[in-house]
Amino acid sequence: MSRFLLSFGLLNLLLFLPSGLLHFYLGPFVYIRDALVLIHFVLSLAFLFARSLLRPVINRYCLLFVWGLCFVPLFWSDNKSDVYGGLFVFKWVILWVDCALLGYIIKLEFDGPVAIRWLLILSLCYLTVEATAGFYELWTGSYLVDVDSEAESVFEHKLVRSEQLEGVIRVRGLQRDVFDFSNLMGVGVLMSGIVVVYSSALLSRVVCLVLGLCYAYMLVYGSGRSAVLGSAGALLVLVGLNHRRKRALWAKALIITAFSLGFLVLFLGIGQLANNVSKALFPEFYILDSQSSYMRDDVWLGIWDKLNANSDISLLGAPVAKLFDDRISPFLESVDNIFLWTVYHSGLVGLSLWIVFIWQFLSETLAGSIKREFTLFSSFMVFLLLEGCVRESFFFPSSLCFFFTSGVLTAASLQSQKEEVIAEERPVRPFFTSLGGDCARVLEE
Repeated sequence: MSRFLLSFGLLNLLLFLPSGLLHFYLGPFVYIRDALVLIHFVLSLAFLFARSLLRPVINRYCLLFVWGLCFVPLFWSDNKSDVYGGLFVFKWVILWVDCALLGYIIKLEFDGPVAIRWLLILSLCYLTVEATAGFYELWTGSYLVDVDSEAESVFEHKLVRSEQLEGVIRVRGLQRDVFDFSNLMGVGVLMSGIVVVYSSALLSRVVCLVLGLCYAYMLVYGSGRSAVLGSAGALLVLVGLNHRRKRALWAKALIITAFSLGFLVLFLGIGQLANNVSKALFPEFYILDSQSSYMRDDVWLGIWDKLNANSDISLLGAPVAKLFDDRISPFLESVDNIFLWTVYHSGLVGLSLWIVFIWQFLSETLAGSIKREFTLFSSFMVFLLLEGCVRESFFFPSSLCFFFTSGVLTAASLQSQKEEVIAEERPVRPFFTSLGGDCARVLEE
């Protein structure tokens, strides 16, 4: 059963990656993959329940479902867009936890390092295909998957998003928009860095160094500035935590810094900052065009006004506040800041749930006894939070890596606790008895 769940889970992940390509060829049938994720999620829960391994998962991830309750009022709306927003959020909650369950099962039921090594190889192979599609688009100036720009999905969302910046195409590869593509390239940079840091094989390190540079090239020229910030920060954390002893302390400092930076950017604005950086460092580099950054400032100011005007939104989120005031817009698809998106939709209560959820993985015990898994989790955590300063990063492919590593870390923690219990229960022989036995064995030999 565990092998079936592993294969099924990997197939689901593969079906979620070339999103633009699948929407183009499958149309409305693409949503079959959402049903497959739900089936895998239920089967995984049943499997872990039968093996008495479900409690750690419930303890760690129940907060996500509590957070999801903030969006339940969306299903009572007469507006189809609001209902679709609720379905969107619950789909991602299931997908997050399903990825965590996949990592949890792989670590417990298989040889963890070997399985994760093969998963890394498969991921890098796919990312290389994605990068090749991006190279083609950048070279030819045309999209590989050419879809009518006005086409919509059955849920009334743009099927694809085509853009240019300073007359140069913004690459989207096999994705629906440039941001998912850039996010994937950022994941490729971080995964390549993981192999370079942890692999003992020189050939693997050289190959991944070259691949990482290719992904970084596509990341930069795909104009995904938020993913550049996220992957650069994640690489620094990967290298830094791998060589530091007080990892938990550093990881907690990182999460505080990331949340503080996210809200500092909201208060100060990103437009002028982006403009000054681009002029000072890269005056002729087209990807640092700051026009979109000023547009973000306008969006953020509008949402701050809504929060200040209604304390119910600030405390409980717009979907719940809508129950008391029909004039409130309960769901905003784009806010371009995950911290502000979370506060607007779930209030300070929802933001607190996310902080507690992430904080529970940053204990001294985990950092000390499970060094590698802790470092990988922290790296993807920083990727998620830094990119979230200017994007809805919870809903990008990198979030799946974050939750997968959280599941691996949860399983490693459980294994570590079992080993400690076994060590404590192991009988200790008296000194002289032990010494006599050892001497007898020496004489016999």
